[in-house]
Amino acid sequence: MKHVHLAMIVILTSAALIAPVYALEATASQSNGPITMSAQLGEIKNERCDFRETFLVNGTISIPITNSPVQIEIYNPSGTIYNSERIPPQQILPDGKYWYSFDIVYGNTTPVGPYKVKVSYNGYSVMTSVHLVLPTIIRGPAPDTLRIVNNNGDNLHEVRIGQQVQIEDSVQPPMYGNDSEFAYIVQVQDRKGETVSLSWIEGAFVKNQPMNFSETWTPFFPGNYTIQRYLWQSIESPNALEPSVSKTVEVG
Repeated sequence: MKHVHLAMIVILTSAALIAPVYALEATASQSNGPITMSAQLGEIKNERCDFRETFLVNGTISIPITNSPVQIEIYNPSGTIYNSERIPPQQILPDGKYWYSFDIVYGNTTPVGPYKVKVSYNGYSVMTSVHLVLPTIIRGPAPDTLRIVNNNGDNLHEVRIGQQVQIEDSVQPPMYGNDSEFAYIVQVQDRKGETVSLSWIEGAFVKNQPMNFSETWTPFFPGNYTIQRYLWQSIESPNALEPSVSKTVEVG
């Protein structure tokens, strides 16, 4: 586990580890010539223990032309085609309406970021974008499995100055992200809100297997300390996989 003590922290402030909780950015519309198009994300639904999102592209061809299909292309944040569909003329309704939908499964195969949606018809094309972000699936508080123990594994509610303790935790894989990558972060702050210890480890969950963590911490000054644990997608992408957990301890 990577560990940084107070003297080595040069960028992070005491409030730097407040993880953002994202909402889904949805619905974008454009038009060009005879084409109108709307791209949107539906509501989260639970299917086969995977969290999926319905991606819907629909619109209208104002002047339908016989034998002209609608071509739909969705590009992921790296610019490569993520999904595509050719809608034949017989599937375009008499009033010119068309639609296409597919499920997005959150995980390593679906990167977050801006997605481009392009619709082409009879020489015309229109493009728009939606921003796919990783939601916090767990709506309530995360399970409180954070423990402060001595070298014998006994739970501690008070710690002596200079006493080495272990910060132990057990985390279940997110329901939508078996085999997904994670960053596990532990931060200790004093009563002034200043960070005195910061450590993290990155890895990947194994399907249906909890991950156990243990971090060593030695306080050198008396007072009330707050231990905070975060579970992110990665250090570079601080998308919260579940709400943070905190615990206070008195050092004397």
